[in-house]
Amino acid sequence: MKKQQQLLTLTISIILFTFLYSCKHSTVPGLVGTNAVITYPENLQAKSDANIYFSIKDDLNNYYPPLKIESSINIVDFKYYYNTLNESGIYDGIRLYPAFKNNHLFTVACLADTLSTRERGYILLDKQIFQKRGFLVSMVIDSHQVGLLHRNYLDSVLIDKKQQLTITDKNLVKNSRFYRWEDLLELVTDNLTSSSGSQPDSNYFFCFEIGYINSDLSARFRLRVYPQHTETQLQGFTSMVHLKDTNGVSLINPFAIYEEDNYLQRYLEVGNPCPPRCGVLHDH
Repeated sequence: MKKQQQLLTLTISIILFTFLYSCKHSTVPGLVGTNAVITYPENLQAKSDANIYFSIKDDLNNYYPPLKIESSINIVDFKYYYNTLNESGIYDGIRLYPAFKNNHLFTVACLADTLSTRERGYILLDKQIFQKRGFLVSMVIDSHQVGLLHRNYLDSVLIDKKQQLTITDKNLVKNSRFYRWEDLLELVTDNLTSSSGSQPDSNYFFCFEIGYINSDLSARFRLRVYPQHTETQLQGFTSMVHLKDTNGVSLINPFAIYEEDNYLQRYLEVGNPCPPRCGVLHDH
């Protein structure tokens, strides 16, 4: 009887491990992988490519890169926003949508779940710094307003001088990125915890930057997270995350090379893309 129970326990463990592994590495579109580490040179390339691929057009048909807003949010306040609106525990990450107004390209954040069936708490990251405690919760607006700003991005911001809604290769267009909450927390832990103790979250900020993942970076990044997917799976709009201190100094080492699951002085990127995993707002 005891051997049968041990065998049953072992069988269940193997099944559970296989299921979790397949969710992380599955070739089925829509299943969630893990967000990944990128380096300073890769971050620079993504930001540079955003100026190359994204453009807006004036009345004389001249093309210019849109102005982009890089937002910094106090870590304590962002945690308060997430935890306050996630009292039920049904959300497990943050979705970031691109939006556009007054010639500025910026992102909209909201709580989201892995299956992309629920979203809550849309906030506009249209300022350079957010540091007033509890302010994010009061900034929440309805999905209709956000939908208009996201639609304005799709209509007004061109990719490679082409209107996004007319591009047939949808690998070039990404409508949002999803980041698991545990990966954002890991970014904090890796950078603020050392052998001498932990630094207070209140002294640091999440910094969200807009980029564009070209075919070369997409091919490189998918090997870190989605080796079974196509090389263009991650191509298009993205938002990269790193930490800054209260003086605006980035916790980044320009010489740090890629190390799996090590965010120390590096960036968080490779958020799960839409398509194929699209959020509620994209369906409006």
